[in-house]
Amino acid sequence: MSPLFSIVIPTRNRADTLRYTLQTCLEQDYDDYEIVVCDNSDNDATAELISEIAHVRIKYVKPPEALAMSANWELGVSSAKGRYVTVLGDDDGLCSYALREAAALIAHFGDVDALRWGRCIYTWPSLRVARWANRLWGINLVKSVERVDMHERLKRAAKIEVMPDSLPMIYCSFVNRRMLEQLRELTGQVFGHRIPDIYSAYAIGFLARDCLDLAVPLSVAGISHNSNGMAQLYDPDAKEIVEDFTNLNARAGLTFHPAVPQEDTVWTPIHDAYLSARDRLFRNDPQFDLDLRAILLQHRNSIPLKPEERRHRLIEAVRVSIAHDAELLAWFDALPAKGDVDWAELTPTSFGLHGTSLSLDTSRIGVANILDVVRLVGALVGDDGKPFHYPATTVLEPIVTEPTAVVEPPVTPIAPPPPALRRSWLQRLWVSR
Repeated sequence: MSPLFSIVIPTRNRADTLRYTLQTCLEQDYDDYEIVVCDNSDNDATAELISEIAHVRIKYVKPPEALAMSANWELGVSSAKGRYVTVLGDDDGLCSYALREAAALIAHFGDVDALRWGRCIYTWPSLRVARWANRLWGINLVKSVERVDMHERLKRAAKIEVMPDSLPMIYCSFVNRRMLEQLRELTGQVFGHRIPDIYSAYAIGFLARDCLDLAVPLSVAGISHNSNGMAQLYDPDAKEIVEDFTNLNARAGLTFHPAVPQEDTVWTPIHDAYLSARDRLFRNDPQFDLDLRAILLQHRNSIPLKPEERRHRLIEAVRVSIAHDAELLAWFDALPAKGDVDWAELTPTSFGLHGTSLSLDTSRIGVANILDVVRLVGALVGDDGKPFHYPATTVLEPIVTEPTAVVEPPVTPIAPPPPALRRSWLQRLWVSR
């Protein structure tokens, strides 16, 4: 019999953080679930870790050659048997109450399309940008649940009013298997984009109309020394990670959308993923048209003044992407520089309680890894092993929707790389999730 939940963990050469991630998954106070580890590594450390743990819940999957991140996620999700599926990063953690609470909510509300939660974020001590390490933020202490139509939120995402993780991104949602099967039927695959987590937010957000939106975090997103996003955008010393990620994507035919800047500003992955999901699923629906000026403004505001060479390169990449529209280009060129943008603006500038959200300096409280963090989060949100109480005012009636109309033709699935390229990339030791 298939389990209620599948926790899919795609991984590549990160046995050191994966050890703690798996422990968070095994400390659940709920039994009806499986863990799928999809090992994209080119060394034996992960296989040895799985053998060492030797737990009956863990299903180990190993592709025959190194895959792009998206293809590894595809393999992991296709290997999952649960009715609801989530993807957990190999430096992330699942809160011990997560499956218990998700099961109780699904039992109460019925067979919803997805259950999305607001995740908190933790920067590991191993982060190479040391001044950003040992931070935990976004711990929402409010226990509330709302039943929402994600089309309304997708419209706001198109206007750049909300971030992709406000949608049922598979990184912070339990997604009903039927949504994944529908997405695969319509486009040939679940992911098929170089940034699969962000892409999933928009693709699933379009298909999954009837969703539960939970305020309290069920997982913690970890950012460690091997995180791809950190390497791409903020860590100039992580060139090996960037090269591995880029080349595996190129080999799989996963490149930038032609209408976006062909360099990664902080906003390029969001811009790219949105347009890719739109092209495949809702190209002819004007209510989801992207507000181009809004996202161009975000591109401009995220470009740092220094180093100057990078600043000029990123600005020119944005300019080239809109060079066909003289009026839009003139508008962009007139935008003032925001200033010396530092990613620290996205992390806590002060610690403590901000409204209902808590931020902490974890170096001061003996936290060393993601397992410590999820245990701490459980204590902070008041988990006592009993089901949470949610205010009655947030319990809404089921949403009745018409079937989503999709008019776009299927997208060809990722073709396997030529054998010669497979052999050469098996020799790489660099990290891509």
